[in-house]
Amino acid sequence: MEKGKNVNTRKKTVNKDHMGVTSIANQLKDMAGSLERDLRFFYI
Repeated sequence: MEKGKNVNTRKKTVNKDHMGVTSIANQLKDMAGSLERDLRFFYI
């Protein structure tokens, strides 16, 4: 029983980490997008 419990909690942690990575990637994408807009604004 204990072994099964450990596997379960580990899976939950991995999912949480994956969600964190995804949100960080989205934030980076947003930052890159706003940087691109700023650069375009300066070039015009």
